[in-house]
Amino acid sequence: MTFAKYNSLKDNYTMQSIYLDELGRVIFSCDQLFSAPTLSPDQLMDQFPLVMSIFPSLLTPPLTRDLITIPGVQSEDPPLVGIFDFHFSVIGKTETIVHWQIQDLTQKYQHARQEQQVRHNRLLDPHV
Repeated sequence: MTFAKYNSLKDNYTMQSIYLDELGRVIFSCDQLFSAPTLSPDQLMDQFPLVMSIFPSLLTPPLTRDLITIPGVQSEDPPLVGIFDFHFSVIGKTETIVHWQIQDLTQKYQHARQEQQVRHNRLLDPHV
């Protein structure tokens, strides 16, 4: 992959920010990728088992204020279809709020997968 091609892919994405309270209720969402406020906390956690598994640890003292990134999350179920990076941070001074960012990097990951396949094919058959 050329450097220019990589740069064009890494900057070409959509991101959604979702703010959740301690019970997993949506406080705010910019709804760039899907409508989060229409989902109850149970529906949200059922739809995203990865979030359900990490959510309690985000709220366990001592609360980390560091950004936690989980790259390459693949989802094949609506409302979120593609390959995404999930970013989590805990914010708030008087109440605990989880800031969840979903970065749609489907094109970048698909392109990287294609490039990897080409490299592997060349290793298997140098005449290709």
